[in-house]
Amino acid sequence: MGIFFYSEKRKEKMPPKGQVIVSSLFLFLMVAQTCAEKGASFLSDDRINRINSAQSSWKAGRNYHPNSEENLIKLLGELDPKNLHETDKLPLKTYDPAWPSDKEIPKMFDARKKWGKICPQISEIQDQGYCGSCWAVASSSAASDRLCISSKGKFKGLLSAQHVAFCCHKCGYGCDGGYTAMAWAFLKKGVVTGGRFNSSKGCQPYSLQPCNHNIQEASSPYPYCATLPKEDPACQTKCTNDLYTNSFRKDKHRFKTNYTLPMDVKRIQKDIMTYGPVTFSFTVYADFRNYKSGVYQNTTSRTLGRHAVRALGWGEENGKPYWLVANSWNSYWGDKGLFKILRGSNNCGIEANALGGVPRK
Repeated sequence: MGIFFYSEKRKEKMPPKGQVIVSSLFLFLMVAQTCAEKGASFLSDDRINRINSAQSSWKAGRNYHPNSEENLIKLLGELDPKNLHETDKLPLKTYDPAWPSDKEIPKMFDARKKWGKICPQISEIQDQGYCGSCWAVASSSAASDRLCISSKGKFKGLLSAQHVAFCCHKCGYGCDGGYTAMAWAFLKKGVVTGGRFNSSKGCQPYSLQPCNHNIQEASSPYPYCATLPKEDPACQTKCTNDLYTNSFRKDKHRFKTNYTLPMDVKRIQKDIMTYGPVTFSFTVYADFRNYKSGVYQNTTSRTLGRHAVRALGWGEENGKPYWLVANSWNSYWGDKGLFKILRGSNNCGIEANALGGVPRK
């Protein structure tokens, strides 16, 4: 029995008249809140207190310099998948005979705990630097995890985010953004190994240096992101690591399938349990930059852009179900580089764009 795919257009119904009135009132209140936010620094004590008083599931704090909104937006490089041509969209995967049954889905799951001993890279938090390459970093990281899991620990390295970001021209525009879906498609053609900035590992290590995404974190060893020059490296069709002995052509690792998962929590969970982390892309609201801990759900209607990340698992905290997600702004951001986001309600569109793939043996 094989893996089955299908694709369909979602149908939307018009809401009842009463619901329209309530929705209009809600929209008015959200617009009023947005206007108030624009008049205040997003790092002011007043704004942070307003976020924390509006809900109790997550804690807000300072992460960025008061005048750095444009610098944060630069990191949000996931282009809207709605703009992809139909022929470029990944097939929808609805069933896999390797998936466990619904009854086998645990209340909590963490890919680091299940496979961390044989695949230590799953626990690594990446840093995309001062570049909107989240789409390439997230996809190459999740693919690295899956390749290691599939090989039962024989592959312990990283696939090159550098190769994906700057050589997949159909994927997007390097540091100016790209499509995570196209990055997964690029993996079928083959991606070479990589490593962290200044790493001696892999064919093409990441060439953009880590930077401080958290202006309040004095212990961060990195320079503040906005102080770094804007870079957009050219594609290299050779290994840039002089210490690496394998050739560029022979170093490529390929995936046999790639797919999008339905907006269905259980199917996403089962795919993670079977193959490893998936990528999520979601809408970033203005309050996300203040995340410190807890289960995030947006409290504002103002959006900044779209971001791609790597989902490691799920759990529940104080009665709130969440997805456990690894960001790519280094371990000094948020909750040691991680964040939790509300699970089961498609908060920020997080469950509408879950992508994965299966490596070749």
